[in-house]
Amino acid sequence: MKKAFEQNVSRAKPRLRLGALTGLVDPVEPTPSAEQEPEEASAAAPEATAEAPDLSAEVRARIERSRAPRPSAAQAMDVALRSHEPAPEESAYAASLEDEAPIDAPAVQEPEAYADEPEAYADAPVTFGSPPPDVEALLDAEPPAEPMTFAAPPQALHFDGPMAAVSPPPEAHPMTQASAPVSMPHVTATVAEPVARVEAPPTQVEVQRPAPPRDESQDAASRRERLKARLKAVRENPRPEPLPATVAEAGQRAVERITTLQAELVKVKALNLSLTQDLEVSRRQAEKATEEARLRMDEARRLSAEMEGRVKLLADLERELAALEGERDEALLSLQETRQALHAAAKEHEALEEEVARGKQSLVDSLAEEERLAGELETAQDESTSLRRAVEALQGERDVLAQQVASLTAERAELLEARKALESVHRALSQATVR
Repeated sequence: MKKAFEQNVSRAKPRLRLGALTGLVDPVEPTPSAEQEPEEASAAAPEATAEAPDLSAEVRARIERSRAPRPSAAQAMDVALRSHEPAPEESAYAASLEDEAPIDAPAVQEPEAYADEPEAYADAPVTFGSPPPDVEALLDAEPPAEPMTFAAPPQALHFDGPMAAVSPPPEAHPMTQASAPVSMPHVTATVAEPVARVEAPPTQVEVQRPAPPRDESQDAASRRERLKARLKAVRENPRPEPLPATVAEAGQRAVERITTLQAELVKVKALNLSLTQDLEVSRRQAEKATEEARLRMDEARRLSAEMEGRVKLLADLERELAALEGERDEALLSLQETRQALHAAAKEHEALEEEVARGKQSLVDSLAEEERLAGELETAQDESTSLRRAVEALQGERDVLAQQVASLTAERAELLEARKALESVHRALSQATVR
């Protein structure tokens, strides 16, 4: 009976137990082989019943660690600088911290990049701020009613190598942070490291005073007057061109200026020649005009007598001209009306032609649409026929699959019953081995 049980039950060990991810581990006993003794089976049973590690708790812990806020770059730099301080300064720093309120600072591991960094501290005393507070304490604590003042970074701190480009601030200005959750005490430590060729920068004090109140209207008016005066001065006294930087550039500019001046001179000479010719022609024409004027003065005296007789004739002609102008106006009005009528008829003709063209185009489009719809109808009929055939084939496959599912369901029920029977046999064998 034991051999039959071993043949029916697989010896493969399960890779993942049921409930391992949810924290509920299913205790499964290992299957004893034909070569194992009853003592080995009874010894392996309590080991199999031990619970597997809870993976969900570890995943949640990792998520919480990733969500936890990290310290800022300034805090990390401050802690790293404190970690490089020598033993005397550390003792002084610890002694000063004992007098103040205790604050838990996060432990920051010393980076490898600064392991071999040379010592570069100034002889002057350096004032450090208190160590950064715990991030979780900052998040959980309530914000104080008053802002908190931090100390500025050290002044006489110098680096060699890639950190030499970063220069410390010349002055330790207090920085006020209104949203700081906890109050941090100031700690003063004295750094006295002998360093060659290092001088502390001079202390600079900046005094900020509020600007005096100004009248906007007077300020705008005075500013406008100053701008007008500057603009007038610039227009009257234009700035000279900047001098060239080198002699070669000066020579090049001189050659260019000479070339442009020669071209302008040629143009001016040509213009002067043309103007001289025009002046000579106009002088000759003026001489001819004076001679003709003398002759016409005589003719004018002769014609003046004739003009008096023709004045009356001119009056008559003016009256006739007025009558002709009236007739001309009437003819122009009739011509304008005729032109408007012809223009309207031409527009109407063009509109009718456009309508006819649109009708023809719509007819062509309707014929093309009819042909397209007929082709689509034929393709749709073909597709519907092929789809019906595919549906019939799928229905046949579905019937076959349903039959297979029914047979598999029956087999599964039989296997479940066999499994239950095997489990009962296994329990009986286990109880027999225990006895």
